[in-house]
Amino acid sequence: MYSNNLYERIDLLNPQENALIPRYLGYLGLMPFLISSLLIWLPQFHHHAVKSLTIYAAVILTFIGGVHWGIAMQSMQNAEQVENKCSHNQFIFSIVPSLLAWVAVVLLESYSLIMMSFCFVLFWWIEKLHYQQRLPKWYSKLRNHLTLTATLSIMIGWFGTL
Repeated sequence: MYSNNLYERIDLLNPQENALIPRYLGYLGLMPFLISSLLIWLPQFHHHAVKSLTIYAAVILTFIGGVHWGIAMQSMQNAEQVENKCSHNQFIFSIVPSLLAWVAVVLLESYSLIMMSFCFVLFWWIEKLHYQQRLPKWYSKLRNHLTLTATLSIMIGWFGTL
């Protein structure tokens, strides 16, 4: 019990510093986007790089949905009706990225990558519009950087399929 309170106090003292690990991991998670988008331009790696970029984008879109599933679960502990309504909407929102990512994976190469980039921007925008207040500030800032880099990487890869 005491350790939970200690962690809560640490988080309150300096949330930016405590976000170092997620930030490092988030930026490390960009490596498959960057590497795949560049390898698409090399003929000997083209097919595998397109597949790699598409599948990894689908995995990350599913991860983005999982973040919202977790927030909605946490919010369900709150007994207020307004909060529960918002949680139900967030549960619904949380599964949409993985469903659209699945559709994108089965499309033709060029369509799948353009759909993935569209999904990254769409879910970032919806998150900003409807869920910003439920997310830590460090996460929102990190999400901006990661979404921009992932989307640009996917677009670079998409141009390589034309």
